Amino acid sequence: MGVRKLINVNIAVLAVLASVLTGLGAAGVAIPLAAVAAAALSLWLTDFTGRFSIGRWTVNVAVASIAAITVWRFTGSPYVADLPILAEAFAFLQIVLLFEKKTARTWWDLLSLGFVQVVFAALQEPGPLFGLVLVAYLFFGLSAVSLMFLYRERASVSASPESARNRTARWVRLCKVIAGTLVVGPLSLFLRFRERSQGGTVQRQPTRVAPTFSRWPLSQETAALHRSDGTTARPPDIGREFWYRIAHMAVTCIALALVVFFTAPRFGGIDLSFLRYGSAGWAGGGKAIGRTIGFSNRVKLGELGTLLDDQQKVLEIEFLDHATGESYTVPSSVYLRGALLTHYGDGQWEHRESESPQRPRRLPSIEGSDVGDLVRQRLAIEPMSRSDLFCVWPLVFIRENENVGYNAQRERLERSRRARSRRFICELGTTAFSDGVQTDLVPCEVDAPPFLQRWPSRRLSKLAALAEQWVSESGIAPDDPIGRARHLEARLCTSDRFSYSLEDMARDPAIDPVEDFVTNNPRGNCEYFATALTLMLRSQGIPARMVVGFKTNESGYFGESRIARQSHAHTWVEAFIPADRLVQTPRPDGPLTDWSRGAWLRLDPTPAASAASSSSGLLAGGLGYWIERLSLVWRDQVMGMSSVRQRESIYGPFVTRARRIGNRVASLEWWSGVAVRSIATIVALPEMVTSRVGWQGGLVFLAMLVVAAVALGEFRRMSRRRKLNTTIGANSASRNGQREIKFYRRLETLLVRHGLVRAASQTHREFARDSGIRLSESTDDSQIAALPLAIVDAFYQVRFGDADLSEHQMAEVQQALQRIERTANGKRRKRSRRPYD
Repeated sequence: MGVRKLINVNIAVLAVLASVLTGLGAAGVAIPLAAVAAAALSLWLTDFTGRFSIGRWTVNVAVASIAAITVWRFTGSPYVADLPILAEAFAFLQIVLLFEKKTARTWWDLLSLGFVQVVFAALQEPGPLFGLVLVAYLFFGLSAVSLMFLYRERASVSASPESARNRTARWVRLCKVIAGTLVVGPLSLFLRFRERSQGGTVQRQPTRVAPTFSRWPLSQETAALHRSDGTTARPPDIGREFWYRIAHMAVTCIALALVVFFTAPRFGGIDLSFLRYGSAGWAGGGKAIGRTIGFSNRVKLGELGTLLDDQQKVLEIEFLDHATGESYTVPSSVYLRGALLTHYGDGQWEHRESESPQRPRRLPSIEGSDVGDLVRQRLAIEPMSRSDLFCVWPLVFIRENENVGYNAQRERLERSRRARSRRFICELGTTAFSDGVQTDLVPCEVDAPPFLQRWPSRRLSKLAALAEQWVSESGIAPDDPIGRARHLEARLCTSDRFSYSLEDMARDPAIDPVEDFVTNNPRGNCEYFATALTLMLRSQGIPARMVVGFKTNESGYFGESRIARQSHAHTWVEAFIPADRLVQTPRPDGPLTDWSRGAWLRLDPTPAASAASSSSGLLAGGLGYWIERLSLVWRDQVMGMSSVRQRESIYGPFVTRARRIGNRVASLEWWSGVAVRSIATIVALPEMVTSRVGWQGGLVFLAMLVVAAVALGEFRRMSRRRKLNTTIGANSASRNGQREIKFYRRLETLLVRHGLVRAASQTHREFARDSGIRLSESTDDSQIAALPLAIVDAFYQVRFGDADLSEHQMAEVQQALQRIERTANGKRRKRSRRPYD
């Protein structure tokens, strides 16, 4: 395939990729599908067969129409986002230009339109698929620009010097573009104006040898030498080496971009508030956004319609064994307690202070060495306006932290105001784990207040009757609160009657939402299930409260931590169990746990096998799992890379490690330790080898080392030999290798006789082209201008094309050199005779 066709293919692919990126940002498929169809049709009808193409009038009418429609859409509704309209306008204009007969200007117009679409798509909130498509766009973009450069170089060889009339025409075109801007705005850059003819018949330039495309060592080509019939061979196609070089450049650009992205300091954002971003998540748009699932210390049932997932990261928690400092494995889901809700009424939960507050027991802290099975929980909380700290209960204070406090009345941890605006890291202890499993019991800090048995003022007769029916059917004794609580939890969680759903169901406004949930529409989210169980327990005389926090089983990026997101927000129930009912109950005991005031039993009535979780479970074991992981990494480490995160995850660890290395290097004790360990290892190596594999194995190992050393030496010798062969132009074992490199040296020697010396900034081809023109002017022989270029083409074939010259090609090169030499000798004789004339 020729260079021009390759350019057209690359431009069409770039147009499709830009439209795909625009569709990803606008969440639509119409523009990408239209671009794919247009690209395929234009390649076949316009670029390959030439059966159809549009003229300048058609392009101008299309530009004016697109501009008018865009202005009408802007002024038609003040609530329509700006960026999607602009992106669609450029996409449709790109589709129109695909059917124009391609020129250099058309190529650049299509490239610029696609680039603007990519910028608009990046201003939305792109996902990981955007990054993957962008890599393909980078590859084809580099390929298109490189091919256009090679095409321009070829055309510049036979191009005539720019005349004064051409320069005047350019100024006239610029004035037309300025005038067109008043009508169609910036789209005037894409208007097509009538080009003034040069007048008369076009004068053909003297026939020259068409250069090949070897200014870069990009193609596997043969030299463009004269044939015996006087014609010139067709320029060769682009070879594989071109694509290897483009791929190498793309990989280098991506690596450099990653380094710059993660290391370049972030000083703040750019204010683009004058634009409306449509569906962009970080800027306001005209589209109404529903409520996101997230933590809240107040729950109102039946308040909203469809709930949307919010994958914003809230915190990351890592568990460590306090005794060893090693990672502590927790295979199951983790419950992170937040707010406690105690009062329910008219479909709403909230926390109220106790009428007779008690003095809470002081939370335990580490004193002495007897800490039992203590597990450290290291929390990294993202910036958030709320003061709540989420962690595993029961907790133990490991060390004093001025930014962490315990609110005794609300029984929750809180962080200081200044710690809310930055990523906050703290360490706490917990005794909640036994063999990696989080216990269901938490010691009480205060006695259970009486209002935890308070019944709502509104009648919930059907809910109470259902609870009474389930308890009666179970036959569990009234003095077994744990058994009754577990039974009610199981009936709600496993019953076929109730199902989990994030869709807000239509509720009967005449009755309480939870009563409607139990009797009429038994579908809802975790708030409905937890509310129903809490009130059922209270109807049976068991004090209960609802807990709002996070339940997560999402592992960190390296599997050593857990990540909690807004979508992991969860509600569950805690039922009070008196101390005398805990005697026969398995529970963790130790110096840091006190069960004298009873315990809170964690109950989670929300069905685990919902449709959403089932589909997630199916995906978790295959490709979907890795796609989800990629999405999370993209969201947290790319889209969420702020100056704070950059400082903590990149600059901070780098500075800490650099200081550690510096301290070690400057320490004489460290160097002496390294020397002692190295000597001990070397001395013990023979004994270690013979003890493990025997003396026979030691001999085999030694022989393998010798063979590896010999192979490495041979490889290095072959590499040096190949590099030397490449340098002298003999990439094969041809016996003409030295001769093939000497012909170019001879050419430079002959040109020196004419006063022509290659500058350091000139390529071989540029030097040959200029030398041919100078020789033609000085000898009045137009045919001699093509000889230096032909010789350089042969040199490129040998030097960069990994090929040898045939005998016929060598003969033509020798003839060209002899002709240049005769010209140089004749010129020298002329000069020698001049004093005697």
